[in-house]
Formats: sequence, structure tokens, C-alpha cells
Amino acid sequence: MVDWQTIWKAPEFPLRVESVVAADASGVERTQWRVRNSETANGGGAAVLVAEDTQRVLLVRQYRIRLDRSLWEVPRGMAELTDANPLATAHRELLEETGIDGGDGEFCGLIYPDSGLLATQTGLGLFVVPHEGVHAGQTDGEVDEQAWFSKEEIRGLINCGELRDAISLAALTATGVLN
Repeated sequence: MVDWQTIWKAPEFPLRVESVVAADASGVERTQWRVRNSETANGGGAAVLVAEDTQRVLLVRQYRIRLDRSLWEVPRGMAELTDANPLATAHRELLEETGIDGGDGEFCGLIYPDSGLLATQTGLGLFVVPHEGVHAGQTDGEVDEQAWFSKEEIRGLINCGELRDAISLAALTATGVLN
């Protein structure tokens, strides 16, 4: 068991940097670093929402300040202490970001968004609604817009660099959307 030490913790946000001195693959002792972005074992959730009648997927466009650009992504976000499991996190994020209740959903596994630095995992959920015109309620205002895309249009967004975050790409693959 590795004994990680907290080096820095963000005030009023569940983010911390930790370090440990450990041997690397060649046996040399080095300081290793990791970032944790949640107080729960479930670091976050990502939701893929499919309209049953058209097989199109709802994506959200969000400005990412760290990248200084907007990207199309699947609805996703960090876990909260009240989330029962990763699918619950994905469901809550879907509802908050789009105003759409995707129902129970199907748990599609866990991913490590960045196994080289981040010490968190993200749960992937597939949600299906009957049609694109489902009622959307109030959102949390985090996203700039949302739109439905076909598989071909999603591939186009990937090819032109408008959809490129690892969580969205993994979610779209694990749920079968990009197969």
C-alpha cells in the first residue's frame, strides 16, 4: 500500500495534490505525484443520451477555461457525496446539464481519465429516451448549448477537433455509439 501525502488542497473545492517517494519501473526512487478531484472513490460520471427514434446522441458545448476553447462533450461531471454510485453521478449530471431525465440508465463501466496523473475514475452511463423532443427542464447553466448528433456527425466533430476529451471519447465508445 502506497502512503500518499497531501501536498496541497484547494480551499472550498475537492481537489488536492499528493506525492510519495517510490521506485519507478527501473528501480530508481523518485517523487511521484497524483491529483485527486473528489472526496469519493467515484470521481465522476459521464452520460451518453440516445434518442431511440433517431439513434442520435445529445452533446453539450461547454467553454473549458483551462483550454481557452469550447468543446462538444457528453454531459459529465464530478461525483457528489450524495451520489449512490457512478451511474447516479452520470444521471445527475445529465439532468443538471441538459434538463433531461434519462431514466434508470445502464451502467457501462469505469474509466481512468488519465492514469498517469489523476487518481480518479469516471463511471459511464447509457440513457435512452423515446425521441429528441423529450421535455427538458431547468439546467444548472454550466453549458453553452446542446444539440443532437448522428454517429457520422460525431465522427466529424472528432475529426475536426471539436470533440476530443478523453472522457467523452471513452463514453461514446464504451456505450457502443461509435461502434
